[in-house]
Amino acid sequence: MMQRNWRRVPFRKGLVRDLANVVILYLIGLGAAAQFTKIAITFPALTAVYADAGSAVGFILSMLALCGAVFGLAAGRLLAFVSPKRTLLYSLAASAALSLFQAGMPQFSVMLALRAMEGVAHLAIVVAAPTLLASSTSDRLRPLAMTLWSTIVAAAFALTAFFGRDAGLAQILAVHGVVMAALLPIAAAFLEDGEASTSTHRSCRWSLVGIHLDAYRKASVTIPAVAFFAYASCYMSGLTLVSLYTGRAALAGILPSFGIAVTFMIVLPALDRVPATVVLKTGLAIAAAAALVLPWAPSAAAPWFLLYGALPFVQAASFAVVPQLASGHASRSLAYGAISEAGNLGNLVGLPLLLAVTQHAGQVGGALFIGGVLATALALQMTMGRRYSGER
Repeated sequence: MMQRNWRRVPFRKGLVRDLANVVILYLIGLGAAAQFTKIAITFPALTAVYADAGSAVGFILSMLALCGAVFGLAAGRLLAFVSPKRTLLYSLAASAALSLFQAGMPQFSVMLALRAMEGVAHLAIVVAAPTLLASSTSDRLRPLAMTLWSTIVAAAFALTAFFGRDAGLAQILAVHGVVMAALLPIAAAFLEDGEASTSTHRSCRWSLVGIHLDAYRKASVTIPAVAFFAYASCYMSGLTLVSLYTGRAALAGILPSFGIAVTFMIVLPALDRVPATVVLKTGLAIAAAAALVLPWAPSAAAPWFLLYGALPFVQAASFAVVPQLASGHASRSLAYGAISEAGNLGNLVGLPLLLAVTQHAGQVGGALFIGGVLATALALQMTMGRRYSGER
């Protein structure tokens, strides 16, 4: 009797194969984003379970961001020399097991350790998956793939909130573990693999400081990282400010949905026709201008819609620009590691800095802070763009 090899089912070359890779990698990305959203959505229940931990319970939520902010670039360097498919398979298996262990509600110290390990698995996924996505799709499909990837966090928040609204904390953690486990055989069977790098980057410095010094000398790494840091530091912090400015709390829920609509209706067609560097600079310019208008129109909603309509340009183009600036698995892996690091760092420092500025300089100072971060990122983009032209 014939035995079928289920380790890999080859797709016919072309669009079907590319679309299959995009869908599978997007689902894996949603699972990785849910490693954060499953805790964010259920955080009140988590604080009740670990009431004795006091404010330290917040580390359960922030552990993923801390891992990404410290080791994002190092992960990009390391994973450049490992098969991206194999990395994803190991990370899916680890994520499934860790989430199922978490569902047992272990003592606080154990839960914290489990989240730290989950942070490593999360980091591996968010570096390896977009690297494989960029290398496994055609030039025609790549803008769609990278734009779609940029929506994983927003989509994961929406899905977790919708499907988890009537579920308990342990149930959500268990379901997440089952979903990650279910993705494992699908990824093993259908994903196309990329090749690990054999470049001379092995001779580069491997200390944490050395990795950063080597990487950020490259404009192809710094351009997307700086832009995504500006995006991450302003996106969530801006949503906390909108109700204070306008007095309309509902806007904090409407603006993200508006941004997703802009992503697919405007940003995606733009990336299909215009270089991602142009889309990136356009988004930063419009967003900075909108933020700087806010102090002179404190109660108006229009500048906020302009701001959150421009930020998706920055978000999507930060991912789409990598395949255009960086050629080869090693360079792209490093760039996506830098994006992960910059995004997590922006999430960690953006809101505390905004609150500190607002406390000392009022709402006007807060708006100027957002505008200043975006304008600085734009100025750096212009400088680094010229440097990249000289590197080629």
